[in-house]
Amino acid sequence: NYQIRVTVQDKSGNLAESPDINFQIDEPVKVAKILNIPNPIKNQTFFTYELTQAPYSVEIKIYTVGGRLIRTISDASAKRGYNEQYWNARDEDGIRLANGTYFYKVKVQIEDQHFEKIKRLAVLR
Repeated sequence: NYQIRVTVQDKSGNLAESPDINFQIDEPVKVAKILNIPNPIKNQTFFTYELTQAPYSVEIKIYTVGGRLIRTISDASAKRGYNEQYWNARDEDGIRLANGTYFYKVKVQIEDQHFEKIKRLAVLR
């Protein structure tokens, strides 16, 4: 919700003011342009994504091809617009990932809505 009030003044100093104008911008909630750079990963990567609204939370989960959860990044970057989150390509125990293909899920919560997108990444050393 937004409110605008316009005040103008001429060269003689006369002021005029508009009544308050109230309006609402109802932008659809979107999570877009999800990438990890670089891909394939050697030793580290950055997850990048764009959000049309500031969320309550962003979480990134990394899985093996078999579906085993190997890493959760809680409290990932969460602001309106462009976001970037660093990851050192290590599992929860701090062990470097083996070469191969993995999946990651970006989970975003905005108000009472939840959004999830799944993407693929590769580790190649």
